[in-house]
Amino acid sequence: IGHGIGGFQARYMDAQADYFKAHPGSPYVMLADNTQAPFNEYLGLLTEFGFVGGIVLLVGVVLLLQAWRKHPYGSSRVAMLCLLSIAVFSLFSYPFRYVHTWMLCGISIVVLLFNAYPPALFVCRVISLAATLCLVGAACLSIHRMRTEMRWCEVATCSLGGMTDEMLSAYNKLYGELGRNPYFLYNYAAELNVSGHYGEQAKRYLEQASYMCPNRFVPLYELYKIYELQNDTVAMCRMAEVILRKPIKVESSEVHRIVAEMKRYKQGMKSAF
Repeated sequence: IGHGIGGFQARYMDAQADYFKAHPGSPYVMLADNTQAPFNEYLGLLTEFGFVGGIVLLVGVVLLLQAWRKHPYGSSRVAMLCLLSIAVFSLFSYPFRYVHTWMLCGISIVVLLFNAYPPALFVCRVISLAATLCLVGAACLSIHRMRTEMRWCEVATCSLGGMTDEMLSAYNKLYGELGRNPYFLYNYAAELNVSGHYGEQAKRYLEQASYMCPNRFVPLYELYKIYELQNDTVAMCRMAEVILRKPIKVESSEVHRIVAEMKRYKQGMKSAF
């Protein structure tokens, strides 16, 4: 039955970390990145909804093909070509992350079904009523979400104004509704860090991040800084060696600054002995 909506985004990076823990010398190290979606909608469907979702999709495709065979000309032909182009594109990307793809797909399906099975006037009215109720419900949910995010904006502004400690309870309340929003989670974690609540963060998350994308320098550097605070010179030396041996995937001033600092540390350690 899959991992549910958002299951790929929630679980993939941990799976990638597990892979690189088991294969530290993998040639894919330099290709690793923060992957939010598979570059294939069908794999995404199977990951989130399992074989049940795959069977539902297959049944839907068969029904649409039958509808097209009943009325294969005119607007049905255009609708089928539209669906076919989306189906091919879905093999290599994630078009359903964009609203217009859902709109084109929905309109094409409606055209195919209405041409193949012309509904009675009563059925049209029922469909129109159902569509109206869905739109009203979607509008209500959107308004509620907007109000929640406006509240988040107010809390974040107050926190930036120096009221971080006072705003933590408000952040905790917002967590119930925005807990799946990665930008909110990042903002909440940053505010916990500013207020000194280090218990809500841990060294193991930096270690996990370093396995998620082994070509990144910042997680390793932050681990080095933690060992520095702990006066753990053995771990500092080990981390400096790892950073200096790491090939650079993307040249940047931040990476060069980290590498230069590690070189200075190693030279200082050599001169000390």
